[in-house]
Amino acid sequence: MTKIHKLSNDLINKIAAGEVVERPSSIVKELIENSIDAGSTKIYITLKEGGIDYIRIVDNGKGLSKEEFGLLFERHATSKINSLHDLENNLHLGFRGEALASISSVSKVKFMSFPAQQESGFQIDNTGEIKPVPMPKGTQIEIKDLFYNVPVRKKYLKTPSTEYKNCLTLLQEYAICHPEVEFSLTHNDKPIFKYKATNQQDRLAQIYGEDFSEKLLPVYYSGADLKIEGFIGKPELAVSKKTEQHFLINGRPIKTHTFNYAIKQAFGSLIFPQEKPQFFLWLTLDPQDVDMNVHPRKTEARFHFEGIIFRKLIRAVKQSLEQTDLTKQLDLAKSSAESFISTPTSHPDKQFINPRPTKSSFNFQNPGSSYKIQGSKGSLIDYFNQNRQKNDHLHTPDQPENKLKPLVQIENSYILCQSSESIVIIDQHAAHERVLYEKFKSEANSQKAQSQSLLTPIQVQLTTQEVETLRESQETLSKIGFSISNLGDNTIAVNAVPLKFSKNSLDTVLKGLLDDISSQGDPESLSELEDVVINYAACRGAIKFGQPLTRDEMIALIQEMEKIQHKQYSCPHGRPSKVEITFKDLEKQFKRLK
Repeated sequence: MTKIHKLSNDLINKIAAGEVVERPSSIVKELIENSIDAGSTKIYITLKEGGIDYIRIVDNGKGLSKEEFGLLFERHATSKINSLHDLENNLHLGFRGEALASISSVSKVKFMSFPAQQESGFQIDNTGEIKPVPMPKGTQIEIKDLFYNVPVRKKYLKTPSTEYKNCLTLLQEYAICHPEVEFSLTHNDKPIFKYKATNQQDRLAQIYGEDFSEKLLPVYYSGADLKIEGFIGKPELAVSKKTEQHFLINGRPIKTHTFNYAIKQAFGSLIFPQEKPQFFLWLTLDPQDVDMNVHPRKTEARFHFEGIIFRKLIRAVKQSLEQTDLTKQLDLAKSSAESFISTPTSHPDKQFINPRPTKSSFNFQNPGSSYKIQGSKGSLIDYFNQNRQKNDHLHTPDQPENKLKPLVQIENSYILCQSSESIVIIDQHAAHERVLYEKFKSEANSQKAQSQSLLTPIQVQLTTQEVETLRESQETLSKIGFSISNLGDNTIAVNAVPLKFSKNSLDTVLKGLLDDISSQGDPESLSELEDVVINYAACRGAIKFGQPLTRDEMIALIQEMEKIQHKQYSCPHGRPSKVEITFKDLEKQFKRLK
């Protein structure tokens, strides 16, 4: 048996490198963090073969003096902390003194620096030789042949293309985090990007484009121990797959599923359950309230007041959503005509939508690149212009003045309206579903569950899976108005039901409700289960897609929508309830406005 012995410094560094240096992007991260800590306003990155062959970082920071070069590649050598107090109050991105020691143990390193107090720059490499070198003020680091001396580690690297993408993703995260810094990237001698120093929103426009940044809503909160600022994407930007979700905490990109969930909660039913909101939020906390030292690569953190931050995030995001008109505007220059009445290919309540009538009031056509909307009374635009000044009869003096005025029902499914600045198309089912949802939700929040006892209990046959779902949810179901007893096997007796279900077929209601509960992943709390029931009731009670409406019914629906203000823009499942075409866009399409 081998006796206990002390490892060599070289082996210690190689072992430590396994934690700090996983791939080229790990090196890029550590080095640009040092550049930011050095007060750099410009950071230029050059890569070859995804960083496997070559990495070069150039900055204009304060640099490192020649006298400090001797400790440069030593582990736990740092200028950023001296005591436990410094560690607990540290706002530096890199502070443990492991990065350069680990990097130099698994690659060929050349470090050059020219600080303000020196007359020239100096260079040091793996050999430890220090010599003068001509260079501009700042620091330059070159990394070659990653893992050249640890072949078992090198074979686990991905392809140069994959490693390059990892570097690109990381650099864009830091570019978002620090818009005050100019970033530039070159890969295989090809310029990739150059982001000039700017503000937060303009940096997002630099990376994602103007169209994307224009659909962002500002978020702001400032308290004694927490500041939140940044942007959330409008509900229309929510996606089900890869999404942009960025928490930038005390200058560092941090992954936190808990806070991601808080933003999802804040959006609520404005988006589909399977969709994720997009956001870019900068959080500033007291350093003592966040521990950045819980992960070797500092990609995760532990928060002292996580619950408080969670609630304040929800409040700040909800406030931003509630203060904004979220009606989706159709860009006629970029959208196909089909998008006027588009619906998701997979809709949560599609089994409850009536078939669309074969005869429609209007047909939407897209001949070539010009958009024509034709119908039985001439073009939609002509029809609108003819009626623009004739809408006073749509309401009587004792009716409230609506911001929207209905013009016609399209295919017994959409209500075409006008406002002072646009044409608005309402999905009647989605809009009424939202109205009912808010009504039922208000009732649930303001009073105890109301149930109706049945004169004769109704027996319902369930499947084994439905019985299991019922068993797990029965206690909560009773709190919202259901009284159910087990008769044995898969048969139950329903003795009382919530009032909102009293006139429905209980067999259908209960089976549908259990199916909804199961698809939601077995809600654990009363509020979650109540929401499933309310969603169910709203969907079943709403005006159907394909249901004819009188003009009075259209006016009544619009009035109900206006009562719920900011909550009117989507159904409870997140599907848009209305879209808007501005007069300005129409004038551009008809060449009346450039």
